[in-house]
Amino acid sequence: MKWFLCFLVKKLKIPRSIIIVGLASLYRRFQKDLEITIHKNHISAPKSLVSGKMVQLNFADITECYVETFNKNKSIVLVHSKGKLSIPSMLLQSEQAFEELSLMLSKQIETGKTF
Repeated sequence: MKWFLCFLVKKLKIPRSIIIVGLASLYRRFQKDLEITIHKNHISAPKSLVSGKMVQLNFADITECYVETFNKNKSIVLVHSKGKLSIPSMLLQSEQAFEELSLMLSKQIETGKTF
């Protein structure tokens, strides 16, 4: 990523302010459409950070829930009958919201109850 930004600034002579505004706009664009919704029997979450597609997972289909850390970025991983769904911490408002969601989903999967 760093080399790409250097390429844009040095080789293409694109002003840094334009790059920053562009990246911020792109970030907001993705954040606007991505939200996590917990329903009585299922959770709706984006398939990935760059996809606008939403995935619905029934709690009954989720077999495992754990937190994965990669380069200081945390994600909640939900293992289900058709694969895995990762919910990155950056989708939530705060670290506390991330921890609360993780705990809530873990308890839900352990007990098998609906909300």
